[in-house]
Amino acid sequence: MMLAQALNAPGLVYLGLGAFLIAIGDSVDDGDQGQPVRILAGAGLGAAALAAGALLGGHLGAAVVGMLAFGLLAGMMGVYGDAFASMGLPVVWAYVELGAPASDHSVMNALWLAAMFALGGVLTLVLTLTLRPAARSRPEQPQRHAVFRRSQAMSTGGSSLGRFRRRRRCARRSRTRAASPPRRAPGQTARNARI
Repeated sequence: MMLAQALNAPGLVYLGLGAFLIAIGDSVDDGDQGQPVRILAGAGLGAAALAAGALLGGHLGAAVVGMLAFGLLAGMMGVYGDAFASMGLPVVWAYVELGAPASDHSVMNALWLAAMFALGGVLTLVLTLTLRPAARSRPEQPQRHAVFRRSQAMSTGGSSLGRFRRRRRCARRSRTRAASPPRRAPGQTARNARI
């Protein structure tokens, strides 16, 4: 964005925002299965949403219908998993925050903004694929995964903390049972219950 200011090229702002929003949308780690496809899908759908927002933003009724359509599309992306569901957010943001409030609602401006957003998504993809080998060779990565697995096991009851929580619940239940009077069958008196 500073480059856009220095070069007096406002289109680069949309490139930077596209890269930023796609990076935010790609925050769910699914083991990097299909990450490039997810980034490209987010960039393409975000560019389409931005262009549609820029075109439809001049008329309230059309903008509302477009928002409903892209909101439905973003919601349906969740069918493909949590990672794709989080990528739906930048798509809606591109429509609502970047496209609809644009000052120029012409076709050429919409195509220019969409192209800049898509290039931002491609920039995110290039940086992701370039930096991925460096992230895999980090020696602290396995230890960090072990810490996360241990904390997950503790929260789900698979560790000593989980066993402590289970014992505490059992003790609480047994105290509750001891404090309450014994249950009797219908028609049974207290004297017959002890025999």
